[in-house]
Amino acid sequence: MPSVVDLIKSSKRLTRNLWVDIRVSKAPEGTRLVVVTPRKSGNAVKRNQFKRRIKALFRELGLAKFGYSWIFFAKKDVASCSFTTLRLLLEEAARKLSEQHSSH
Repeated sequence: MPSVVDLIKSSKRLTRNLWVDIRVSKAPEGTRLVVVTPRKSGNAVKRNQFKRRIKALFRELGLAKFGYSWIFFAKKDVASCSFTTLRLLLEEAARKLSEQHSSH
């Protein structure tokens, strides 16, 4: 299994916005979820809340079925992003990935 650094280097950006940068990498050995939350994105409580939200949405939306490793980079203003907004962003990213996957 590749290291997280190798995974990030081989990833492609799906979307980037004010709160999060979402990237994916082909995962032949199994889906992985990587959540990167720098200190600039808030205190430990805010960073952990973001991680929990991403994990919950990842399971709820069934993102593992795509066969990709997902990498989420939290940005400075991630604490101001609501759960509903985060859900919409992930749904949009999944739709983009689905479109890319079906066109290849």
